Amino acid sequence: MSSTHVERVNGAKVTPLKNTRCIEPVGPAEPDAEVAATEIVIGPPVDKPTDDTPPMPGHVQLEPIVPTWLRNRDDLKAALASWARLTWYRVRRHAWLTPVYAARVLRWAPIGVARLAARVARWALDTESAPLRISQIASGQAQAYMALE
Repeated sequence: MSSTHVERVNGAKVTPLKNTRCIEPVGPAEPDAEVAATEIVIGPPVDKPTDDTPPMPGHVQLEPIVPTWLRNRDDLKAALASWARLTWYRVRRHAWLTPVYAARVLRWAPIGVARLAARVARWALDTESAPLRISQIASGQAQAYMALE
């Protein structure tokens, strides 16, 4: 390992990398003076534009009506084979997990039955209006009691 300066930032070792770009000094040639550097990078742009036409306001890139995988018989076969592989994988996975699903159903079924029975009983017995009915009967207000039914 070379004897380069290693510093720690947030607990990680940071080693400076060698500068492989061409740098030309600009400014005074005196050894003690400040020297500014200008980078000269030779080569094509990193991200070349794929479309040479400038985007126009409101211009929308229209997709083809017939998808590319449907235009060619080999592409169609490849797409259908890929779909079939994915579908077969999903069938096998859920078949493998069927015992897990059954265990979950058996675990939660009694809780669901109890919840359903409680809701049906509350609906059938109308327990929310029971205190109102009792107070109407006790006070002798027959018309108000009949309105509750």
